[in-house]
Amino acid sequence: MDKETRWILTVPAIWGDRAKHFMVEAAVDAGLVTPSSQDNIIIALEPEGAALACWEDLLQAARDLSKGSGLSQTLRYMVVDCGGGTVDVNTRSQQNVHDYC
Repeated sequence: MDKETRWILTVPAIWGDRAKHFMVEAAVDAGLVTPSSQDNIIIALEPEGAALACWEDLLQAARDLSKGSGLSQTLRYMVVDCGGGTVDVNTRSQQNVHDYC
């Protein structure tokens, strides 16, 4: 196994520590990591992962539009994850967006 590879596994926001640990064990069983390299796994909540993916897409759009367009300095967005009997809402607001463009 490559000890330099970091794995980010997403899980539902409702999952507790026991279920997250089960996911790490499944990654070991699947051969993604060895028992000694479990530290290379990051467990991320699905709504947070979706929000970060949206952030990247919105930043790219801001880069494309920022060339003299007077784009707002604040970027606000909401990610709503509906499924599996739950609804997760994640809202973000980032000021000084041009610092990232």
